[in-house]
Amino acid sequence: MSGQPLVLVQPGNRRTMRGARLDLARDDDKAWPLERWGQLLRGIHAQLPQAAIVLCGAPREALLLGWIAAAAQLACVVPAELPLSRLLALCARAHSMISVDTGPAHAAAALSLPLVVLFGAHSQAEWLPRSPTGSPVVGIGGPPHSSRLDAIAVETVLTAWRGLPAAPAAAGDGQRGGDLTARATHATSR
Repeated sequence: MSGQPLVLVQPGNRRTMRGARLDLARDDDKAWPLERWGQLLRGIHAQLPQAAIVLCGAPREALLLGWIAAAAQLACVVPAELPLSRLLALCARAHSMISVDTGPAHAAAALSLPLVVLFGAHSQAEWLPRSPTGSPVVGIGGPPHSSRLDAIAVETVLTAWRGLPAAPAAAGDGQRGGDLTARATHATSR
């Protein structure tokens, strides 16, 4: 992954695993269907084909990460069981992140990583992560728009992600660049 842009994706939350089993129960407002995660990852790859896409999660979420990687059917998708220190190191180097509303999204925002956060029943007004440097954090869903992640369309998430600037370290020249379309075009013309 050296030199490649990294896009981090955090699909799980503390409710994803209940005890020793994966729980994608209908009562989990933060659960997004596996096929949508796969579609999202294929959309990211189509927009930024040189990127490595890292599926982030706790060791107990390994099954979920594997299922999502299988749904994406892309070699550039790497499921990674990450302790907090490794997650923070990846956030410091990454291009951007897409996450459900969970702790790693707040860590990414604290490290000024451009971020899209998917909300279920919790309000963005209360829970949207904040960046100390003003780096963009885009929330999708949550009341009053929706109360479940499964009400959020893949294209809505991709559109929000495409509008993010790359993190300064990922922009290559230390400058925060334009949108993803401009950077992808620039990267392929080098």
